[in-house]
Amino acid sequence: MIVEVDSKGVLKLVAEKVKMSNGKRSIWIDVDSAKQGIQNVVSCLYSLGYDEVIFESKKSLSQNEMEQVTNSIKQINGLEITEVSSNRVKVECLLDTEKISEESLLRRMLNIVARQIDDFASLVTSRKVSDNSGLNEELTRIYTMLSRRILGKTSTSETQQVRDQIEMSTASSLTLHILHR
Repeated sequence: MIVEVDSKGVLKLVAEKVKMSNGKRSIWIDVDSAKQGIQNVVSCLYSLGYDEVIFESKKSLSQNEMEQVTNSIKQINGLEITEVSSNRVKVECLLDTEKISEESLLRRMLNIVARQIDDFASLVTSRKVSDNSGLNEELTRIYTMLSRRILGKTSTSETQQVRDQIEMSTASSLTLHILHR
């Protein structure tokens, strides 16, 4: 099982095998016993800072399971399938998110939102319909990268924790307002 909800409503990440080597966080997922969809698992583990996710089954992975892995990595910057066999898929994060500052990611999100507002304002005056799906996908990818940066930290000061909470709250608000309007 990957995600559990305890009696108090707290979500817990549970895995059969988790390892750390050379600062690289790796996790093994038994597809046969996983109760969460592969796309949710990939997104969650990426946000939590895992660099390597191995999906394995006792039988051959189905076409649907392979498509879920492929579709999930398209949504996240830096993820690639690095190994494939009939019963195993290895997904790795090849992006060093430490090289991209949280401020840069937030600024990029604000630029996307500002562009969408400008596009919307011009559409209202011209009464045309626009497709912002490309910008929405980019906003989602940047939000996921920012989540990884913040949630993947191992130890931070109390001041940094407050700053991280403000950044995540701001990013969440920007993303929710744009994607759900």
